[in-house]
Amino acid sequence: MKVWKNKKGVSPVIATILMVAITVVLAAVLYVMVMGMMTGPGTVSEPLGLYAKYVNGQTVTVTVNSAPANAPLNGTSVVIKNATTGFLVKGAVTVYNSTGASVGSAAAGSTITSETGANWKAGYTIRITLTGTDYVSVGDSVQISGTGFSTSTSTIVA
Repeated sequence: MKVWKNKKGVSPVIATILMVAITVVLAAVLYVMVMGMMTGPGTVSEPLGLYAKYVNGQTVTVTVNSAPANAPLNGTSVVIKNATTGFLVKGAVTVYNSTGASVGSAAAGSTITSETGANWKAGYTIRITLTGTDYVSVGDSVQISGTGFSTSTSTIVA
């Protein structure tokens, strides 16, 4: 058996540099792990729960079944995507609350404005009216996008 006598280990300067490097790497790994676990309120947006119903060739009604808290009507875009062509069709939009009073509207191709500053709520009804040569069919889809919720889509049913 060999005994190592008078052998030196790593110099103190190298040892200090290695310890500092290891500490920095561990701190960086810990930071990344902790930041991945921290999500504040409202960072994950949920979609509106929608049910789109065909009324006639130029009218669709959409019922909002669920909505995230504080998702504003203002600035919301509503379009119909044709299932056959994939084209987006924009119609005039009116939003009614659960009592039937209008709480927001938009001309074709515009975003919704609400005089009252209302937020989306379950029970709201959206009426989309197309004009001219635009038409809607069962199987097309309604797409709604805005702030406070992720883009929501519902296929139009009879």
